[in-house]
Amino acid sequence: MKKQNSHLRFLSALMLLAILSLACGSTPVEVIPPTATFTAIPPTATPLPTNTPLPTPKPIPTISELSQATVQILAMIGDEAEWWGSGTIISSDGLILTNAHVADPQAAGLALLYENVDLIFSPMPDSLVVALIDNESRPPVQKYIAEVIGSDGALDLALLQIVSDMEGNPIDKGSLNLPFVELGDSDQVQLGDGIRIFGFPGIGGETLTLTKGTVSGFESQEEVGDKAFIKTDSEISGGNSGGLAVNEAGEMIGIPTWVNFSDTGSVIGRLRSINLAKPMIEAAGAGRKYQSKFTHEGSGNEAFTLTTWSKDYDEEECPIDPLERYSSGSLGIVSVWSFDNMTDGEDFAVFYYHNHQFIYYSFWKWEDGISDECYAIWLNYGGQAMPDGDYTLEILAGKGYPRIAIADTTVGPVKSGDITIKGQIFDYFTGKELEGASFIVLNPNVDPQDWLANPDNADVYSTAITDTNGNFTLPAPLERLVEYPAVAIADGYNFATGFLRYGMTDPNVDTLYISLEPR
Repeated sequence: MKKQNSHLRFLSALMLLAILSLACGSTPVEVIPPTATFTAIPPTATPLPTNTPLPTPKPIPTISELSQATVQILAMIGDEAEWWGSGTIISSDGLILTNAHVADPQAAGLALLYENVDLIFSPMPDSLVVALIDNESRPPVQKYIAEVIGSDGALDLALLQIVSDMEGNPIDKGSLNLPFVELGDSDQVQLGDGIRIFGFPGIGGETLTLTKGTVSGFESQEEVGDKAFIKTDSEISGGNSGGLAVNEAGEMIGIPTWVNFSDTGSVIGRLRSINLAKPMIEAAGAGRKYQSKFTHEGSGNEAFTLTTWSKDYDEEECPIDPLERYSSGSLGIVSVWSFDNMTDGEDFAVFYYHNHQFIYYSFWKWEDGISDECYAIWLNYGGQAMPDGDYTLEILAGKGYPRIAIADTTVGPVKSGDITIKGQIFDYFTGKELEGASFIVLNPNVDPQDWLANPDNADVYSTAITDTNGNFTLPAPLERLVEYPAVAIADGYNFATGFLRYGMTDPNVDTLYISLEPR
């Protein structure tokens, strides 16, 4: 082919020379064709027919189509919606992607992600109601009940599956045929890209809200990596959480997750990158239970046992100077424990109370192995003397932070002797003293509600009956550092229950004032 092309270029040059010669009026030059001949060689590939249509580009979803795939999720406790958020339908058979704090607030790692102790005490919803858009100018309509089939608190993501209608009738998910949004690739998102966000923010009333903006940056997260979050200047507020963020092609590239207020007062929205949700979605598609790479739910059999309180701790000696209580002026208290059945990566927290008032908490990801015979936990006041009084330490571990251990100690001078209980029982509305009312102290660990339902004298520690002035004195004193259940009863009145517990610094005599409401 090279020889052929070269010769063709030679022919063209001769022809051009002939034309130029004619144009200038000179004597014509006879062009002698070359003696070599060439045969055209057809290409090996078959050319496309001239009428072959070009590939059709994938249509970009309309605003209406994206709106119909954005849902409101209502977290129901009883018959009331305690909170709500947004979600996105990502498959026609009713898979919904949202935030864990919307649908599964006790997801492992969630409280630690936001360093928010309130999430430790967040209740779990009884059910999750899914409301869909019928008309963009009206509030969404409650249509389905969904269940959590996967969650990751460390990423604040949850995946739901629609399972029934509002009456609780099971639904064949294959027959739903719901509008849904295609997933994009958040790794391809670039600075300055356009973004549209759909959701149900509280400031937007009850109807769907659309905001537009651009990608303003990215944010990494320890263990998760780069592009863990996509930053945007688009407005995001409460209720948008778990909603839909799409690129200009209408593909889902993020989940509105949280908002950060800068020192200047400006707002930066965070979108959780969609690629981080794909392992959870893939696990659901394969019928597998999703397991986060970033946290663990724990064994469910975690155990902590107090070895002793002590003045100090050393890994070789373990407790140094073990003791039961601390003198006034102590600079800190140290509890030493053995533990078993722990899981690295699970949630762990300690709570401290002073005189039954919550004073301090700390929580972290457990990284100290399955079991050990010596584990120390300190509490101090930054070099200042610990206030006198009773101290209680609670240890919580695992999904939902169940309490797995509790221990008590005291700082301050010791008051000798047990506690004498006196008191008065009176009418809640009139203040009239009630004669013949009973004040009953039960043995430790007896549930007062169970006892009232099935009274047993063997569970009674001590009983007192009020005089004409409603006064009583309990015959048997109470031991310090022991919790006693107590019940107050009077004819024609609702009973009252409670617990009595006294520390080493409490006075030797305590007077109770108990009011009862008439039936």
